[in-house]
Amino acid sequence: MHAMMRLAVAVIVAATLTAPAAFAMPSDLVAFLERTERMASYPKAVAADISMERGGVRDRAFLAVDPEAGKMFLAVHSSGWRALMPLDWNDGIAVDSGKRTPWKADQPAPGTDLRPMEFFPFWRSNYETAFISDENRTEKTITFYTDKVSPYALMVLTFDKTRLVPTMVKYYQGSTKTLVRLRRNADFSMVGSRHRALLCTPAPLRHGVPGAADVTSSRLFAARRLAPGA
Repeated sequence: MHAMMRLAVAVIVAATLTAPAAFAMPSDLVAFLERTERMASYPKAVAADISMERGGVRDRAFLAVDPEAGKMFLAVHSSGWRALMPLDWNDGIAVDSGKRTPWKADQPAPGTDLRPMEFFPFWRSNYETAFISDENRTEKTITFYTDKVSPYALMVLTFDKTRLVPTMVKYYQGSTKTLVRLRRNADFSMVGSRHRALLCTPAPLRHGVPGAADVTSSRLFAARRLAPGA
């Protein structure tokens, strides 16, 4: 009996020591996501001239990010809308139609698909519920249950494994089966030490009809640069 018990213990210890690398994946995943956070952060002040097109209508906007203050400033040329926002999910303050009003990070500037959340690492959390849902040689797709830190129930991000930037984001709201928004990023360039997407293509979806694309197409072209003196 004692010999059988010693054999069982030896088998368990051997299995533990030779377990596949998958057991270490959670810490590896957190380390990967922390690197993507750093890539999306701002070590220095940044400014950007933004060209927008939505449903064939063109407009312009301006972005300034001050990482020391933890703030961003956004302004839309045609409407005069402007907002001072934190670099996180907390509300900021906007001037809309001449009136000061609280503004949410996922709330688009009127008549546009320009959202403050596009300019900070909005997937940042403690990653307790994050897991890899797909991976290949160049990309890693990660699913996040984020209802505690954002207005979305679920987000699915596909990251470029070399640049450490999201190339596609799917947003689910209310139900994990209700896809409400899709965003693609492309044409990356270096701004200081960080890769930044020049082209962002948001695609709103009809609520309650997963996968049914809105007829309004949208494109954001953000030419980001280090601010003078940064």
